[in-house]
Amino acid sequence: SDLFKKCEELREVNLHNNDIIKVPYNLFNVKAHLKVLDLSHNHLNFIPDLEANSIGYYDMSFNNITHFDLNYENEGRRRKLARIETLTVAFNRISLCLELREMRDDIVHLDVSHNEIIELSHFPQLPNLEVLNLAQNNISKLIPYADDFDNKFPSLRVLNITLNDCADYRFMRSNFPHISLSIDANFTHHCSNIHHDDNSDEMQKRS
Repeated sequence: SDLFKKCEELREVNLHNNDIIKVPYNLFNVKAHLKVLDLSHNHLNFIPDLEANSIGYYDMSFNNITHFDLNYENEGRRRKLARIETLTVAFNRISLCLELREMRDDIVHLDVSHNEIIELSHFPQLPNLEVLNLAQNNISKLIPYADDFDNKFPSLRVLNITLNDCADYRFMRSNFPHISLSIDANFTHHCSNIHHDDNSDEMQKRS
């Protein structure tokens, strides 16, 4: 706790490839604007929601995460927690999204590829989400009704459903012509090109 409390100007923290099993919420200064936080390749079971001003690129890939829950440590208390713009939780063990409680409304890019998700009906509403990577899961059907999908992801621009069991490509193309339906292996690189912010270069290096 409080390890980086005095570092208001901290921009990038790389803690990947360690044996971390827990990250305290008050690790950072509440005023910190992190461009990159890399906690990939550790032994974390949850996505830590952290006390900071914002996190541009938050990498939680290659951990032991089984479900989404950005508020697991809150216990009903509201804290000033970091705004998260890009969240990557690829290569984990996330299955059914039944345990979702609350995702951050400010997430623009969400990568949940290479997990074990089988359906999306319990995904929360993500009003600012523009890019969603669902490649290599076990999804058999996206959303039962077009209105449900539009309500959950009203700002979505790019969707990747490569290597799933669903046959909803035609449904998506006919009902959502404004969404670019990606089914190619170059998806991460494509996302980094359309994500116009200070983190674009960092994302492209990781693709």
